[in-house]
Amino acid sequence: MKRFILILTILLVFFLNLTYQPASKAKTTNTLSEANESVELFPIKQNGKWGYIDKIGQIIIEPKYLAAQPFSDSLAFVRTAKHLKAIDSLGNTVFKLPLASNFPGAYSEGLAPFLVDGKYGFIDKNGKTILDFKYDFAAPFSDGLALIKIGDKYGFIDKDGKTVIEPQFSSATSFSDGLVAVRFSKTDQQPIFMDKDGEMTIYIPNYLNKNFVKKPIPTTNQINDIINSYSNLSTGFNAKIAFDSRAFSENLISVKINNQYGYINKEGKIVIEPQFSYADAFSNGLAQISLRGKCAFVNESGTIVINTPYHYYSCSRFSSGLAKIQTNGQVGYIDKNGHFIWPLTN
Repeated sequence: MKRFILILTILLVFFLNLTYQPASKAKTTNTLSEANESVELFPIKQNGKWGYIDKIGQIIIEPKYLAAQPFSDSLAFVRTAKHLKAIDSLGNTVFKLPLASNFPGAYSEGLAPFLVDGKYGFIDKNGKTILDFKYDFAAPFSDGLALIKIGDKYGFIDKDGKTVIEPQFSSATSFSDGLVAVRFSKTDQQPIFMDKDGEMTIYIPNYLNKNFVKKPIPTTNQINDIINSYSNLSTGFNAKIAFDSRAFSENLISVKINNQYGYINKEGKIVIEPQFSYADAFSNGLAQISLRGKCAFVNESGTIVINTPYHYYSCSRFSSGLAKIQTNGQVGYIDKNGHFIWPLTN
């Protein structure tokens, strides 16, 4: 009998241990932590207030803010009546900023540009100032470098604030695909492409084959000589690189040829024939283009995969699989099939 009771007790303890699962609680915590870092959320507007949805259109953070910025590096800035603050993807407040502040720029590589008293600096994901407010402009970090402006010249710094490429350009993009597009002078007809080592390349229009000649530039002193030596190649071929905020993106960049926009690759070859009213940078495998003023999207073959009835400037680039449509005070999102996962609302 005693032996039977002992066996029964052992079995009872064994089954109790099976039902008690502290690991499940730990797993839930880890899952929330991972979701906080990886969930992609998008700002939406509902009844005049801003909140966030996920990629399938489910509301994750209820609309309650006066204004809301997109998430970047797992944080987003929102404004309430009393605060300007950074929140995580669960809606928790991470830190607060002075209410009168402008929204900081997007976080990238752990830092965000922030404007204070007319000068830009950088803050980290705890709101701590990492790089002092001394720049006349600053863009988010990309490829380890950030575009900054001192006076009327642009250059690049690293995360320690060290100047990597001296401010010397009249205009410049941020780095993308390992390159930056710059102009040394406002009168430059074609941009120069530069990598982080300072190696320079220029693409000269070639009317003979309706493409571009890719030409390395040994030194800045030789830029004009190289352009002049190829000047005959542009005769009767009104063509130029039409970059905006990016250099090459997904190995392509838009060009304007005889008032129509298309795309070339890094070898200078036209891969999408000029046929659009305007063409933006590629993102998520698609590029936003203008067809007679209307917003559409093409793939890397130049095939139009999404047509919309909205004005070109109503659309945004695709990001994390969605593109924002904003028109007449309303905000919505479409997927890569052109279907609204969140209808236009205000």
